[in-house]
Amino acid sequence: MLNKQAEPVPLQGVRVLTCRPEALAARLVQPLQAAGAEVENWPLQAIVPITLSGAERQKLLNLDHYTKIVLVSPSAVQLFVELAEDYWPQWPLGVEWFTVGAGSAEFLARVGLEAQYPEQGDRSEDLLALPALQQLQGEKILLVKGKGGRTQLIEQLTEAGAQVEPLVLYQREPLHWPAAEVARVKDFDYLVFTNGEALKVCPLEAEKSHLPLLVPSERIAQLAFAQGWQRVINTQGAGAAAILQALCEAQTNQET
Repeated sequence: MLNKQAEPVPLQGVRVLTCRPEALAARLVQPLQAAGAEVENWPLQAIVPITLSGAERQKLLNLDHYTKIVLVSPSAVQLFVELAEDYWPQWPLGVEWFTVGAGSAEFLARVGLEAQYPEQGDRSEDLLALPALQQLQGEKILLVKGKGGRTQLIEQLTEAGAQVEPLVLYQREPLHWPAAEVARVKDFDYLVFTNGEALKVCPLEAEKSHLPLLVPSERIAQLAFAQGWQRVINTQGAGAAAILQALCEAQTNQET
């Protein structure tokens, strides 16, 4: 009887520190662990819902006034559904829904909404490449997001002719790393950031010359270089698949 060959674990024994907000950590940590990595998540930020003004709540009441609704993060999707279901026991007809990633689209599907998303990549550029977002003259778009993010997306949708209204549902607030945790960072092989705001509040200095830092875009890579990081890897996306691939490639290059 033939023995079943064990599944390959390309990151066996590789120590990875991720810095996602606690509520979002599992969707990155679990795939890395499945690939053999030893992963810890130390949040640098917390996702904090924003109390909406009357004008912002009116946008939720007027979902049927928009032709397209774009939700740009898992936190935006979750908070939006929690709020909007109070106003819409049945979702409005005639609205096209969009997310940046497959995970967010799956979440919407569980509440009866079919969303379009990029098959490859999870950046603003990948979303903007969707055929349904090419001809936007006269379109009215609701962009559901966190405070301070995706300004490029708003600009490019507007340039394409759309009227874009942002709906900001949350902000990221910095968390403090105790000195004992900071001292342990030297024990890891890679550090992963999935947004630029986390990079801005990172308490590390001594590790900038030697610890490989993975970031999701060229913009954030340039921010990292400007802050003094010397070994920066652009994963070309913030999703688990892009980060896993970049880690595997980096580890292969290091071993050869």
